[in-house]
Amino acid sequence: MRRYCAVPLAALLTLGSAGCREGLAPFTPAEREVGGASYGLTFGYGQDADPQWTSSGDSILYHTTEFTTVPQVEGVLLAISVSGGHAVPVFADLQTPGSRPFATPALSPDGERLAYFDMMGVDMPHECVRTGNETCAPQPLLDSAVLRVRSLGEQGSISDDPAVPVRFAGTDPGSRTVTAGPWFQQLFPFQAQHRHEHGMLFRPSWAPDGERITFSDGLAIRIWEVGAESSTVIPGTADGVSAAWSPDGEWIAYSQVARTDSVVQQCSCAVGTKSTWVFRTVYDAGPGTLVLVRPDGSERVELGEGRDPAWSPDGSFLFVRRGYEIYRIARDSGEAVPIDDTIGGRAPAVSPDGRRLAFSRAKPGQLIRDYDIWIVSLDQ
Repeated sequence: MRRYCAVPLAALLTLGSAGCREGLAPFTPAEREVGGASYGLTFGYGQDADPQWTSSGDSILYHTTEFTTVPQVEGVLLAISVSGGHAVPVFADLQTPGSRPFATPALSPDGERLAYFDMMGVDMPHECVRTGNETCAPQPLLDSAVLRVRSLGEQGSISDDPAVPVRFAGTDPGSRTVTAGPWFQQLFPFQAQHRHEHGMLFRPSWAPDGERITFSDGLAIRIWEVGAESSTVIPGTADGVSAAWSPDGEWIAYSQVARTDSVVQQCSCAVGTKSTWVFRTVYDAGPGTLVLVRPDGSERVELGEGRDPAWSPDGSFLFVRRGYEIYRIARDSGEAVPIDDTIGGRAPAVSPDGRRLAFSRAKPGQLIRDYDIWIVSLDQ
């Protein structure tokens, strides 16, 4: 019989995960100064990414690719107090060693439900050989996922939760076996960015009404009425990623990644004891453009370069990644100002009181997939 643990989020931050899975000690960080104008909240191996504030502003939700107490899972949803301490799994009953990875937590406006992506599959790479003068290195591609919504402390099967399937473009589902002939792959800009940075460009964002969620399937921005069987595309949002709904519900911000060029590669790839041809179109991408669009697609505003947009609580500013640091952009004028001590940062999130910024930051001199969660004061 499967065992479930109903623990409110506030209790998770004090109880840890031991109440659900006996014999596994919670992660214990080393002593570290927190609470200053700028400080690292998490540290360790792997990627701590996509921070989100709780409505009280005293805790951060995020996902990590490596967590000691849930091994063999490349995506665990965690919660941690902004004053530091133990990071604990949000859904300890669902995420156990070897289970599927979860990503991109997004708390509903009422603070009672969590939207997240259940990563169902990645089209794994195979050994490929070079043809001509082109490099045909194995390329893992995002394949499919399920956007789910679950009440915090919910008991019962995950299959009972509202959910919508998401298919990521890039692989032809009818050409995945050797007997079906050649494989056709398209490395769209979102696929390339995910491969290079492991960034979750499809992240969900709630409308203020708590009934709708916007997200990206990699090729466009979509809206899902929670509980509906499918989602709908917002017109005019081609190649849009990293959607963020404005606090007043009137706009959706996103980053549009332009395709600047492409090249076709022909590869011979080994699959088990056989081999097959792979025809791969690789797209080059330019800097992302920060775009605002009405939820129905009726109006569009561009505010210059920007990725991973996040709104200020009053909707007057957006925080985005430009180059290798985070900027604050005025909604009306487009004036951009860099935020001190955010070099190497991405995926910003503003605290409910508008005074602090959480973001994911690369470790100096480390691999690009090695990130921690940082917090910086906006009272500068």
